[in-house]
Parts: sequence; C-alpha cells; structure tokens
Amino acid sequence: MERCAPSTRLAEKRNVELTVQDDGSPLVGHRDDLERMLRNLVENAVRYSPVGGHVSVQVTSTDGSVRI
Repeated sequence: MERCAPSTRLAEKRNVELTVQDDGSPLVGHRDDLERMLRNLVENAVRYSPVGGHVSVQVTSTDGSVRI
C-alpha cells in the first residue's frame, strides 16, 4: 500500500477516482522496473484525466500471460 501512496495522493488532489482490480496473478520481472513502469502509467493517467475523472487499473491472467 505504501508504494501506491504517491499515485493515491495525486488522485485525491485532482479529485480523480482511482480503482485497482487484481486477480492475484504474480508479475514476473525486475521488481524496481515493474514498479517504475506501473507508477508512471498510473500517474500519467491520473495527471491527464479530467478533474473528477476515473482511472481504473485491472490485472488479469489469461493463458499464462498477465495483462495490465
């Protein structure tokens, strides 16, 4: 949860609803790079959404691949 704090604070500041749905699928890769990539995607989505907008992140697994 602590790692999500900057994105959550930005969403609250811009009055953007941020939701995350996760099916528990593990992401395999370099942890720091994955965190940086996801944080960048979410923060850009929040930053460039209209005030009062909604950003939804979904993580699902299908046929052995994880989709974000």
